[in-house]
Amino acid sequence: MSRKPLTLGAVIKDMVRREPLMGSHSGAGMKDLARWRFPTAAVLRAASLSPMGLGNVTSKSPLILCSESAGQGRSRQFCLVDVYQLALLTRLSLLTGRWSWSAEACNRLLLPDLYAHNPAPEYWPKIAQSPECATARAKLCEDPAANLPALYTDRGEQPWFVFADERRLTGSIPELNFARADDGDRVLTEILGGCAIINVTYFLDAVDLELARQMGLKNEALNA
Repeated sequence: MSRKPLTLGAVIKDMVRREPLMGSHSGAGMKDLARWRFPTAAVLRAASLSPMGLGNVTSKSPLILCSESAGQGRSRQFCLVDVYQLALLTRLSLLTGRWSWSAEACNRLLLPDLYAHNPAPEYWPKIAQSPECATARAKLCEDPAANLPALYTDRGEQPWFVFADERRLTGSIPELNFARADDGDRVLTEILGGCAIINVTYFLDAVDLELARQMGLKNEALNA
């Protein structure tokens, strides 16, 4: 009986399915951490940012944060979604070399419906000030597990990847492609196409674990 040859995409799917995520806690850690608000020191470590870098992001970057500023002279308490977005921005900007482009790309990952209704770049500054965005930010801060896109919350054995297509990096539209590992042929196509790639599932698991260390939480608490 002849066997159908394996494609490289099928091999990728098989490898990812067989290898569990190192340090994975299947989203339980995210749900536990969602109850916390994080001081600047914890955010800097988890997002790999310097104090100056964080200041530049919060004052000059178009990145949409879900927590509210505490006001002048007072330390902001960041919610879990903020830490995810800051960490993704740091990582993506290292790959693309473009901070503003990467910030808008992160916004589009987080709030796809708002950007779908306002696709033209001239509308993007208005999105952050809109009542719809304020409502979405509040929901994301309060219950990220229920309101984040699956790209952020699905921590199973089939990780999600995002791709920064080199053909788009010089353009004005900061659009990312994304796929799960079970779509192995799609993942392979993106990799061979020269895309900058982030394994979001592994990446956010690492952010969770670093936040837990910073806040003094034990692994047992994350797995409860």
